[in-house]
Amino acid sequence: MRILLAVTCLLLHSCANAQTVRYIINNRDDLSMFRDALVSLGLFDILLDDPKMNVTVFAPTNDVLLQDATFQLYTRGQQFNPPTWHDNLEGVMRNHIIANASLTADQVFDKEQLQSLYSELTINTFFRKVEQADIVEANKTATNGYVHIVNSLVAPPFVYDTFSNLEEEEELGPDVLGRTSLVNVVDFVDGRSQYDMIVDRGLTHVGCRIRAFNRINDYQKWTINSVNHSGVIEAEFLNASMVNETIHNFIQYTLVPKNYYYNDMEAGFEERIMPVPNCGHMFVTKHVDKLCFNNACTINTPDLRTFLAANGVGYVVDKCLVCPGVSMLAEYVEEFTQHNLKDVAQMFISSEWNRRNLSLNVGDGGPITLFAAINDGWFEVNSEDVTRLSTDMWKPHQLDLLRHMMVQGNWSYNTLQDKLSSEGPYNLTSLAGQNLTVSFDEEKDLLSIAGGSLFYQDVQGVDGVMHFTDKVPLPFSMTNTVYEIARRLGNYSAQLNLIDSVFLSSDMNRLSPLTAFYAADDQWMNKQIDLTDISTGVLENHIFKELLWCDVLISKEGQQIESHNGRYWLVSVNEENMPCLDTVTADDEKTRSCVTKCDILARNGIVHEVDTIILFEGMTTRGPSPPIPPTFQPPSLPNHSNRRPSAMKPSAFVAGGEFGPVAYSKPKALYDIDELQAEGSGSTAGTALGLLSFLAVAVTGILML
Repeated sequence: MRILLAVTCLLLHSCANAQTVRYIINNRDDLSMFRDALVSLGLFDILLDDPKMNVTVFAPTNDVLLQDATFQLYTRGQQFNPPTWHDNLEGVMRNHIIANASLTADQVFDKEQLQSLYSELTINTFFRKVEQADIVEANKTATNGYVHIVNSLVAPPFVYDTFSNLEEEEELGPDVLGRTSLVNVVDFVDGRSQYDMIVDRGLTHVGCRIRAFNRINDYQKWTINSVNHSGVIEAEFLNASMVNETIHNFIQYTLVPKNYYYNDMEAGFEERIMPVPNCGHMFVTKHVDKLCFNNACTINTPDLRTFLAANGVGYVVDKCLVCPGVSMLAEYVEEFTQHNLKDVAQMFISSEWNRRNLSLNVGDGGPITLFAAINDGWFEVNSEDVTRLSTDMWKPHQLDLLRHMMVQGNWSYNTLQDKLSSEGPYNLTSLAGQNLTVSFDEEKDLLSIAGGSLFYQDVQGVDGVMHFTDKVPLPFSMTNTVYEIARRLGNYSAQLNLIDSVFLSSDMNRLSPLTAFYAADDQWMNKQIDLTDISTGVLENHIFKELLWCDVLISKEGQQIESHNGRYWLVSVNEENMPCLDTVTADDEKTRSCVTKCDILARNGIVHEVDTIILFEGMTTRGPSPPIPPTFQPPSLPNHSNRRPSAMKPSAFVAGGEFGPVAYSKPKALYDIDELQAEGSGSTAGTALGLLSFLAVAVTGILML
């Protein structure tokens, strides 16, 4: 009969298409929802209208599908832009179709199992059920198969399981070798219910496999509270006092409120999304052979480890995810997205701070805002600077640079913009204690911080927020030398102007590394000094061609260190535990200069303030003079007739040698610094010594040399 019908239809041309399975479903109003779902997936014409392929279809009616919450959830997803739930819905729809088999109801119930286009169907021959469905109208005959009307979804297994059924994926645990697994942690915190949640756009579960769990300390060594245990598993995941944190920062963070189906994304795809707990963003990226969630990527060998659940799609990945800090996100962005934050990421890695929660290391313990510069924004920093900052010796400078990229508080882009709108350009104080100016870049139509445009905003981390900038904000420790930083501090004019008088500033700006000691201006008052030997005899005593941090100096107690002029100084430590430089004159008089302010950072080294001038011999100090009323007599340059040298007398020095201090004496022509200051403000004529004296002292105030 079917052969005759087929021949007749072929002769008439008009009924061959009309009697296919597609035709039967398309022409029954009570199957419109079933049909529309097939159409939305592109399956209707491909699978049901091919006369060469026999099919058996189990079709639920509209009444059935209206009552099925899972089907309704999946079909609503087709209305989103872009559509979602389609892989889940396709799995459901394919499960209703038996390909390459034209089976009557009796033939169906002669079997115990049937292979659908999605999964293996269980046939109950006694109760005549296909999975949970009864056939209520059997044997709707078509030229390419049969349609059977059923009273329930013929649902695949995933429809009955949420992500909470972790055991369905053996790589999530439990482990036959007894190692810690995701199953162990979830059960420890009683967290399975977290995996049952339903979200309109679906969920993606990012589950780390057993191997990733047991090497977590290799790639995730920071705990959220800096508890010093053997690792994150013991400190957090299996810590009874951290149950809520584990649920929030670990279990919920692995649930992303969107279905990320592997085949939907092409290589190069990247997207920022906020997972369920809103504790920190996640970057989802697709590469040639893997899909990555931050730095956790799918395992594709030998096959992609992906699975469907009633509430979304899941992946088995090679790392465990936790709520990240902003510096962790900078690293993920650098490695997996188009934004090159390599220099920032590498500096945070080498900082040894808790990158999961920077608030434990910087600021007042509250949230911070990070202005992270892309690599092209480091144009003011040369490669030598970057290399230098990566070494342990220059670690404080590196940390100062990182602190200058951050401010206290959670400053969203809108918050920054609102303040600018109400106040105009303003300053934020960086965690390095220096100003960062917020203004508006009219050309780029973007806010700027310290001259860099904030072109990518509001990346949220567990410890604050991050904005990307196209120019790195530089602190004084990256822009001012040991000479320039002292000028900026403003209390060392006497010493600095003496440095200028002998052109020593060029060395102090050029050489690296240097440690410079400065005595405050009041230490130079009423001193007599030989200007012919001011550089090597006094100023270079204060310069050392190495980084001598206060801690380093203290560790050198009892040892000698060499200054720029080749002299040696004995290091001691005073009652305040501050380092001092000691020497002994030929008259066995001990001189000591102690540090009062430590480790002021400069681009080419560090600066210390000392309580007195560093000398091998004591300067003659002039006694107080009675006040002299001012006159209108203009001063003149020193010359042979008006210079008033002190008596020629030997001045004792101690030079350090290989075998210790060696005392010697030599005559020096001493000048009262205050007198020279007064005398040295005349015309520019005079001898070389007079000119040098003029340069050294022609400034008003307390020896404003």
